[in-house]
Amino acid sequence: MSRSSKPKLTYAGLVSAGIWQLPSGNRCHANFVHDQALGITHLFFVWDVPPPMQIEDAGYYFNVVVPGIAKLLTSRTPDIAVSAAA
Repeated sequence: MSRSSKPKLTYAGLVSAGIWQLPSGNRCHANFVHDQALGITHLFFVWDVPPPMQIEDAGYYFNVVVPGIAKLLTSRTPDIAVSAAA
């Protein structure tokens, strides 16, 4: 996984969660919008080559990228972890 070590504020609440290189070489850039009052309001992805993804990338995306993003978001906003566990 090639993900930046810390999320970085890029502008007005847009936070880069990281970039993951998939087995095919395609990259998934994960970003979220953080509002001081509302918390995380949007999660979106930017791809070098947009979906549909190649077969070899699907397992990696669902087994590595999605859990990695979930872990990052729950570590940044504990209230998400609490509501997800309820």
